[in-house]
Amino acid sequence: MVSGVVIMLIGKVNPGAIPSSNVFQSGMVSVLALMGIAWMANTFIGAHNELLSSVMLGQVEQRVWVLPVAYYATAALTTSQSTATLIVTPVAIAMGISPAMIVASWLAVIGIHFFPANGSQIATIQFDRSGTTRIGGFVLNHSFLLPNVIVATVSVLTAFLIAAACF
Repeated sequence: MVSGVVIMLIGKVNPGAIPSSNVFQSGMVSVLALMGIAWMANTFIGAHNELLSSVMLGQVEQRVWVLPVAYYATAALTTSQSTATLIVTPVAIAMGISPAMIVASWLAVIGIHFFPANGSQIATIQFDRSGTTRIGGFVLNHSFLLPNVIVATVSVLTAFLIAAACF
C-alpha cells in the first residue's frame, strides 16, 4: 500500500482515473470471479464430501489411479488448489495410500485451469490485446485446456515413476 501511494505521488497519477483503467477493471473482475467461484464451489464440495469420498473406496492398490483424478476434478470444480488438497488428502491418508503416491498425485491440482473460471485465466484473457488467449464458443475450448491436460498427465505419470523407483 505504501509503495502504491509513493508511486501515485511520484508519478502524479490521478486517483480518479484508476477505476476506469483497463488494468484495474481486469484485476477487479478477476478478484471477484476468483472469490465468488471458489466460495461457491467450496460450499458445494463441502456439502457433498461424503459422496465424493465414497467414490474412492475399495482396494487401495487397484484404486490409486483414482487419486490424481480426484485431485484434478476437485481442483477443477473448486478452482482452488488448497481446497482440493484439504478435501482429497485426508481421504487418501485414511485409505492408507502411501505418502509417495499422494505427493505424486497431488500434481493434478493444476486442474484449477480446466474451466475458464479461475481469476488468473480471466485476468490473462482480459490483459491479452493480441486475441490469442481466448475462451471459445463452448465452455471447454479455451486456450488453457490442452496445455493443462498435458502438463497434468505428464507430471503425474512422471511423479508416479519416480515414486515407484525411489520409494
